[in-house]
Amino acid sequence: MNLNTTNGSDDRPHVVIIGGGFAGLAAAWELTRHGVRPTVLEADAEVGGLAGSFEVNGERLEKFYHHWFTNDAQIGDLVKELGAEDRVLYRPTRTGMYFAKNFFKLSSPVDVLRFTPLSFANRIRLGLLALRARAVRDWKELESLTAEEWLVKLGGRQVYRVVWEPLLHGKFGPFASQISAVWFWNKLKLRGGSRGKGGAEMLAYYRGGFAALAEQLASEVVAAGGQVRTGVAATGLVVEHGRVTGVETSEGEITADAVIATPALPIFADLVEPHVSGDYVDDLRKVEYLANVCLVLELDRSLSET
Repeated sequence: MNLNTTNGSDDRPHVVIIGGGFAGLAAAWELTRHGVRPTVLEADAEVGGLAGSFEVNGERLEKFYHHWFTNDAQIGDLVKELGAEDRVLYRPTRTGMYFAKNFFKLSSPVDVLRFTPLSFANRIRLGLLALRARAVRDWKELESLTAEEWLVKLGGRQVYRVVWEPLLHGKFGPFASQISAVWFWNKLKLRGGSRGKGGAEMLAYYRGGFAALAEQLASEVVAAGGQVRTGVAATGLVVEHGRVTGVETSEGEITADAVIATPALPIFADLVEPHVSGDYVDDLRKVEYLANVCLVLELDRSLSET
Protein backbone atom coordinates (compact mmCIF):
# COMPACT_ATOMS: atom_id res chain seq x y z
CA MET A 1 0.00 0.00 0.00
CA ASN A 2 1.75 3.13 -1.22
CA LEU A 3 -0.48 6.15 -0.74
CA ASN A 4 0.48 9.52 -2.13
CA THR A 5 -1.67 12.53 -3.02
CA THR A 6 0.94 15.27 -2.75
CA ASN A 7 2.63 17.06 -5.62
CA GLY A 8 5.79 19.07 -6.10
CA SER A 9 4.05 22.41 -5.54
CA ASP A 10 3.25 21.65 -1.88
CA ASP A 11 5.23 24.22 0.13
CA ARG A 12 4.20 23.07 3.61
CA PRO A 13 6.96 21.98 6.04
CA HIS A 14 7.83 18.35 5.36
CA VAL A 15 8.44 15.79 8.12
CA VAL A 16 9.51 12.20 7.47
CA ILE A 17 8.26 9.68 10.03
CA ILE A 18 10.10 6.37 10.34
CA GLY A 19 7.65 3.63 11.31
CA GLY A 20 4.04 3.06 10.31
CA GLY A 21 2.76 1.71 13.60
CA PHE A 22 0.29 3.66 15.72
CA ALA A 23 2.95 6.04 17.05
CA GLY A 24 4.03 7.00 13.54
CA LEU A 25 0.52 7.21 12.10
CA ALA A 26 -0.79 9.23 15.04
CA ALA A 27 2.14 11.63 14.70
CA ALA A 28 1.42 12.00 10.97
CA TRP A 29 -2.27 12.65 11.63
CA GLU A 30 -1.46 15.30 14.23
CA LEU A 31 1.01 17.00 11.88
CA THR A 32 -1.56 17.24 9.08
CA ARG A 33 -3.85 19.08 11.48
CA HIS A 34 -1.12 21.67 12.08
CA GLY A 35 -0.27 22.44 8.48
CA VAL A 36 2.66 20.04 8.13
CA ARG A 37 3.10 17.51 5.31
CA PRO A 38 4.17 14.09 6.66
CA THR A 39 5.68 11.14 4.85
CA VAL A 40 5.40 7.85 6.75
CA LEU A 41 7.92 5.11 5.93
CA GLU A 42 7.04 1.55 6.87
CA ALA A 43 9.37 -1.34 6.07
CA ASP A 44 6.59 -3.95 6.24
CA ALA A 45 4.03 -4.47 3.50
CA GLU A 46 1.25 -2.97 5.62
CA VAL A 47 0.80 -0.38 8.35
CA GLY A 48 -0.03 -1.16 11.96
CA GLY A 49 3.24 -2.47 13.37
CA LEU A 50 2.56 -4.80 16.28
CA ALA A 51 -1.14 -4.06 15.79
CA GLY A 52 -1.05 -5.38 12.22
CA SER A 53 -2.88 -8.43 10.91
CA PHE A 54 -2.52 -11.52 8.74
CA GLU A 55 -4.95 -13.37 6.48
CA VAL A 56 -6.59 -16.74 7.20
CA ASN A 57 -9.16 -18.08 4.74
CA GLY A 58 -9.93 -14.62 3.44
CA GLU A 59 -10.33 -13.09 6.92
CA ARG A 60 -7.92 -10.68 8.58
CA LEU A 61 -6.78 -11.71 12.07
CA GLU A 62 -4.70 -9.60 14.41
CA LYS A 63 -1.09 -10.65 14.95
CA PHE A 64 -1.56 -10.09 18.68
CA TYR A 65 -4.63 -9.57 20.85
CA HIS A 66 -5.54 -5.93 21.40
CA HIS A 67 -8.15 -3.92 23.27
CA TRP A 68 -8.33 -0.63 25.05
CA PHE A 69 -9.94 0.41 28.31
CA THR A 70 -12.94 2.70 28.54
CA ASN A 71 -10.75 5.22 30.38
CA ASP A 72 -8.07 5.30 27.65
CA ALA A 73 -8.98 8.85 26.65
CA GLN A 74 -6.38 9.37 23.91
CA ILE A 75 -7.39 6.46 21.68
CA GLY A 76 -11.04 7.36 22.23
CA ASP A 77 -10.37 10.93 21.13
CA LEU A 78 -8.53 9.70 18.04
CA VAL A 79 -11.46 7.52 17.01
CA LYS A 80 -13.80 10.50 17.46
CA GLU A 81 -11.57 12.67 15.28
CA LEU A 82 -11.76 10.02 12.57
CA GLY A 83 -15.56 9.91 12.86
CA ALA A 84 -15.41 6.18 13.54
CA GLU A 85 -17.16 5.88 16.90
CA ASP A 86 -19.75 3.53 15.38
CA ARG A 87 -16.97 0.96 14.82
CA VAL A 88 -16.10 0.68 18.52
CA LEU A 89 -17.47 -2.39 20.29
CA TYR A 90 -17.74 -2.63 24.08
CA ARG A 91 -17.69 -6.08 25.64
CA PRO A 92 -17.73 -7.27 29.26
CA THR A 93 -14.54 -9.02 30.29
CA ARG A 94 -14.37 -12.78 30.69
CA THR A 95 -11.30 -13.34 32.80
CA GLY A 96 -10.12 -16.81 33.73
CA MET A 97 -7.12 -18.75 34.88
CA TYR A 98 -5.78 -22.22 34.14
CA PHE A 99 -4.33 -23.75 37.29
CA ALA A 100 -3.54 -27.36 38.20
CA LYS A 101 -5.25 -28.67 35.04
CA ASN A 102 -8.47 -26.76 35.74
CA PHE A 103 -10.08 -23.57 34.42
CA PHE A 104 -11.32 -21.01 36.93
CA LYS A 105 -13.43 -17.96 36.16
CA LEU A 106 -12.18 -14.72 37.72
CA SER A 107 -14.55 -12.15 36.26
CA SER A 108 -16.56 -11.29 39.38
CA PRO A 109 -16.18 -11.13 43.17
CA VAL A 110 -18.14 -14.40 43.41
CA ASP A 111 -15.66 -16.05 41.04
CA VAL A 112 -12.79 -14.89 43.27
CA LEU A 113 -14.48 -16.40 46.33
CA ARG A 114 -14.76 -19.71 44.43
CA PHE A 115 -11.08 -19.74 43.46
CA THR A 116 -10.09 -22.82 45.47
CA PRO A 117 -6.33 -22.77 44.69
CA LEU A 118 -6.21 -20.06 47.35
CA SER A 119 -7.23 -20.41 50.98
CA PHE A 120 -10.43 -18.55 51.80
CA ALA A 121 -8.49 -15.83 53.62
CA ASN A 122 -6.26 -15.34 50.60
CA ARG A 123 -9.25 -15.16 48.28
CA ILE A 124 -10.38 -12.18 50.36
CA ARG A 125 -6.89 -10.70 50.08
CA LEU A 126 -6.95 -11.16 46.30
CA GLY A 127 -10.31 -9.43 46.06
CA LEU A 128 -9.15 -6.52 48.22
CA LEU A 129 -5.83 -6.17 46.41
CA ALA A 130 -7.29 -4.33 43.43
CA LEU A 131 -9.15 -1.93 45.73
CA ARG A 132 -6.01 -1.24 47.74
CA ALA A 133 -4.05 -0.67 44.54
CA ARG A 134 -6.61 1.83 43.25
CA ALA A 135 -6.35 3.73 46.54
CA VAL A 136 -2.75 4.68 45.68
CA ARG A 137 -2.80 8.29 44.48
CA ASP A 138 0.89 9.05 44.04
CA TRP A 139 2.85 6.56 41.94
CA LYS A 140 6.12 7.99 43.22
CA GLU A 141 5.69 6.16 46.52
CA LEU A 142 6.00 2.89 44.57
CA GLU A 143 9.00 3.89 42.47
CA SER A 144 11.55 2.08 44.66
CA LEU A 145 9.59 -1.20 44.74
CA THR A 146 9.44 -4.09 42.29
CA ALA A 147 6.06 -5.51 41.32
CA GLU A 148 6.86 -8.64 43.33
CA GLU A 149 7.68 -6.71 46.49
CA TRP A 150 4.55 -4.59 46.22
CA LEU A 151 2.17 -7.45 45.37
CA VAL A 152 3.48 -9.62 48.21
CA LYS A 153 3.02 -6.67 50.56
CA LEU A 154 -0.59 -6.18 49.41
CA GLY A 155 -1.78 -9.76 49.07
CA GLY A 156 0.70 -12.07 50.72
CA ARG A 157 3.08 -14.69 49.39
CA GLN A 158 0.50 -17.33 48.40
CA VAL A 159 -1.59 -14.90 46.34
CA TYR A 160 1.57 -13.78 44.58
CA ARG A 161 2.82 -17.31 43.93
CA VAL A 162 -0.49 -18.64 42.58
CA VAL A 163 -1.87 -15.62 40.67
CA TRP A 164 0.69 -12.94 39.91
CA GLU A 165 4.03 -14.73 39.62
CA PRO A 166 2.96 -16.97 36.68
CA LEU A 167 1.61 -13.93 34.83
CA LEU A 168 4.79 -11.92 35.32
CA HIS A 169 7.04 -14.80 34.30
CA GLY A 170 4.86 -15.61 31.31
CA LYS A 171 5.03 -12.03 30.08
CA PHE A 172 8.54 -10.96 31.03
CA GLY A 173 10.52 -14.20 31.44
CA PRO A 174 13.92 -13.62 33.10
CA PHE A 175 13.07 -9.95 33.69
CA ALA A 176 9.99 -10.69 35.84
CA SER A 177 11.74 -9.86 39.12
CA GLN A 178 12.82 -6.45 37.75
CA ILE A 179 9.38 -5.17 36.73
CA SER A 180 8.46 -1.95 38.52
CA ALA A 181 5.57 -1.74 40.93
CA VAL A 182 4.55 1.47 39.14
CA TRP A 183 3.95 -0.43 35.88
CA PHE A 184 1.80 -3.04 37.61
CA TRP A 185 -0.11 -0.45 39.63
CA ASN A 186 -1.00 1.45 36.46
CA LYS A 187 -2.31 -1.74 34.84
CA LEU A 188 -4.55 -2.45 37.84
CA LYS A 189 -5.72 1.16 37.95
CA LEU A 190 -6.60 1.24 34.25
CA ARG A 191 -8.42 -2.06 34.31
CA GLY A 192 -10.22 -1.29 37.55
CA GLY A 193 -11.48 1.98 36.09
CA SER A 194 -12.67 0.46 32.80
CA ARG A 195 -16.36 0.18 33.65
CA GLY A 196 -19.65 0.27 31.79
CA LYS A 197 -22.85 2.01 32.90
CA GLY A 198 -23.83 -0.93 35.08
CA GLY A 199 -20.46 -1.04 36.82
CA ALA A 200 -19.24 -4.18 35.07
CA GLU A 201 -15.68 -4.25 33.76
CA MET A 202 -15.70 -3.47 30.04
CA LEU A 203 -13.10 -3.52 27.28
CA ALA A 204 -13.26 -1.71 23.94
CA TYR A 205 -12.48 -3.24 20.54
CA TYR A 206 -12.43 -1.88 17.01
CA ARG A 207 -14.62 -3.58 14.44
CA GLY A 208 -12.31 -5.30 11.98
CA GLY A 209 -9.41 -5.21 14.44
CA PHE A 210 -6.77 -2.61 15.18
CA ALA A 211 -5.26 -3.16 11.75
CA ALA A 212 -8.48 -1.73 10.29
CA LEU A 213 -8.07 1.33 12.51
CA ALA A 214 -4.45 1.72 11.39
CA GLU A 215 -5.49 1.50 7.73
CA GLN A 216 -8.23 4.07 8.25
CA LEU A 217 -5.79 6.39 9.99
CA ALA A 218 -3.33 6.00 7.10
CA SER A 219 -6.08 6.83 4.60
CA GLU A 220 -7.00 9.97 6.53
CA VAL A 221 -3.35 11.07 6.59
CA VAL A 222 -3.23 10.71 2.81
CA ALA A 223 -6.56 12.51 2.36
CA ALA A 224 -5.04 15.41 4.31
CA GLY A 225 -2.11 15.60 1.90
CA GLY A 226 0.43 13.28 3.47
CA GLN A 227 2.11 10.13 2.17
CA VAL A 228 2.22 6.59 3.54
CA ARG A 229 4.86 4.43 1.89
CA THR A 230 4.94 0.75 2.80
CA GLY A 231 7.69 -1.66 1.86
CA VAL A 232 10.18 1.20 2.18
CA ALA A 233 12.86 0.78 4.86
CA ALA A 234 14.81 3.65 6.38
CA THR A 235 18.50 2.74 6.12
CA GLY A 236 20.16 5.90 7.40
CA LEU A 237 19.91 9.62 8.13
CA VAL A 238 21.16 12.53 6.05
CA VAL A 239 22.91 15.03 8.34
CA GLU A 240 24.30 18.39 7.27
CA HIS A 241 26.02 20.81 9.67
CA GLY A 242 24.74 18.88 12.68
CA ARG A 243 21.13 18.88 11.50
CA VAL A 244 19.05 16.03 10.08
CA THR A 245 17.93 17.02 6.58
CA GLY A 246 16.64 13.76 5.19
CA VAL A 247 16.37 9.99 5.34
CA GLU A 248 18.17 7.38 3.27
CA THR A 249 15.78 4.61 2.23
CA SER A 250 15.70 1.40 0.24
CA GLU A 251 14.25 3.48 -2.60
CA GLY A 252 16.52 6.51 -2.42
CA GLU A 253 16.97 9.66 -0.38
CA ILE A 254 14.05 11.73 0.92
CA THR A 255 14.69 15.31 2.03
CA ALA A 256 12.91 16.65 5.08
CA ASP A 257 12.65 19.65 7.36
CA ALA A 258 12.54 17.27 10.33
CA VAL A 259 12.49 13.54 11.04
CA ILE A 260 10.56 11.55 13.66
CA ALA A 261 11.78 8.03 14.44
CA THR A 262 9.39 5.63 16.19
CA PRO A 263 11.20 2.23 16.09
CA ALA A 264 12.68 0.54 19.15
CA LEU A 265 15.78 2.24 20.51
CA PRO A 266 18.30 -0.41 19.33
CA ILE A 267 17.01 0.08 15.77
CA PHE A 268 17.16 3.85 16.19
CA ALA A 269 20.75 3.42 17.39
CA ASP A 270 21.71 1.90 14.05
CA LEU A 271 20.34 4.96 12.23
CA VAL A 272 22.09 7.58 14.34
CA GLU A 273 25.35 5.74 15.00
CA PRO A 274 27.37 7.49 12.25
CA HIS A 275 26.36 10.92 13.54
CA VAL A 276 26.52 10.83 17.36
CA SER A 277 28.93 9.85 20.10
CA GLY A 278 29.63 6.23 20.90
CA ASP A 279 28.47 6.75 24.49
CA TYR A 280 25.05 7.88 23.29
CA VAL A 281 24.72 4.84 21.02
CA ASP A 282 25.76 2.55 23.86
CA ASP A 283 23.11 4.10 26.11
CA LEU A 284 20.44 3.44 23.48
CA ARG A 285 21.52 -0.19 23.12
CA LYS A 286 21.48 -0.79 26.87
CA VAL A 287 17.67 -0.82 26.78
CA GLU A 288 16.72 -4.49 26.47
CA TYR A 289 13.68 -5.59 24.48
CA LEU A 290 11.73 -8.84 24.60
CA ALA A 291 10.29 -10.74 21.67
CA ASN A 292 6.55 -11.45 21.79
CA VAL A 293 5.30 -14.81 20.55
CA CYS A 294 1.52 -15.02 20.30
CA LEU A 295 -0.01 -18.40 19.43
CA VAL A 296 -3.20 -18.18 17.36
CA LEU A 297 -5.26 -21.39 17.23
CA GLU A 298 -8.10 -22.16 14.84
CA LEU A 299 -10.50 -24.41 16.81
CA ASP A 300 -13.77 -26.16 16.04
CA ARG A 301 -15.06 -25.55 19.59
CA SER A 302 -14.52 -23.20 22.53
CA LEU A 303 -11.42 -23.97 24.56
CA SER A 304 -13.21 -23.17 27.82
CA GLU A 305 -16.20 -21.33 29.26
CA THR A 306 -14.09 -18.47 30.63
